[in-house]
Order: sequence, then C-alpha cells, then structure tokens
Amino acid sequence: MVRLLLHHGADASLATSDCWSPLEMVHDCPELLELIIQHLNDGGSANVSLASDSTRHLMDSRCAKWEMGTVTALFLAAMNNHVESARLLIKAGANVNFVRKASWDFYSALMDFTPIVAAAYNGHTEMVKLLLRAGGKTAPGWKPQSAEEQLACELIGKAESEISEEGATAETTSQ
Repeated sequence: MVRLLLHHGADASLATSDCWSPLEMVHDCPELLELIIQHLNDGGSANVSLASDSTRHLMDSRCAKWEMGTVTALFLAAMNNHVESARLLIKAGANVNFVRKASWDFYSALMDFTPIVAAAYNGHTEMVKLLLRAGGKTAPGWKPQSAEEQLACELIGKAESEISEEGATAETTSQ
C-alpha cells in the first residue's frame, strides 16, 4: 500500500496533524522505513527539493508528539530496540546525538536524553553499541538524576569498554 501511495504521488515529507512524520510512523518497520527513505532520497516527493536535507529534517523533526514531547524516528527506534530501523536511519544521516527536549510531558523522565541514553535507559545493549559506533553520546552536561539513569550510564560505560576491547583484540589479531 505504501509503495502504491508513493508511486501515485503521496508526499512522504508531510506530517500528520499530530506532527508524526512518515519516518516516525514506521520506525518499527524496516521495510517501510527503507522504502520511504529511498523515496525521499530519489526526490519522489513533490515538496522535496533537496531530498537528503528533507530526509534529515524529517528524521530530526522537533514537533511535539503525543504526550511524549519531542522525538525523532531514531529516538523511537533506539528507545524501542528496533536495531535494523536504527541502522537504516543512521545510514541515511539521522542525528545520533539529537537531544530530546520538552517543557512538559507524560515521560518527563526522558528529558534531555539522546537516543543512546533512551536505549540504555531501556536496557538495550546492542542498540547502545550501534549508537556508540555511529558517534552517539549523552547530551552535553547530562548527569544521571535517578537510579534508572545511573544504570543507563553504567550500561553505556560497559558498552564503551566492550567496544574498546573488541578494537584492541582486532588490532592485536591483525598484527
């Protein structure tokens, strides 16, 4: 259905009345995500003049969403452990260090989180490693404020150590 809509001129850069971009709507479906990213990058949307810039704009949309406040497709993929979707979004240029801001919301515990902190907060080690390898960091000045955030910080530190060890092992093996 999505392919048919795009083929017949559906504008993949438009958001819903609740400010959900097509990329955010399909963050949990890699096949549809890839289709929409490809469509945007091919300039398939009438309102997309620079497809790459438009794709990044959609992936970094700062529009308020439901009670959760500000999110991106990558943030949602990281928070919900949709690893393949995150890979596609990173490859397409999603901002791995987007900082979630909201003045009020249902999930105020996720204030000032980047995708890596959202992934760690939810215990998604593989996602944390993917984001670290892509340059993901915590927000500048972010400090754990709760026991859950402290655990997230520890998971990030452990993943960083494991990645460093993997690199050291690979380096030793190649010598």
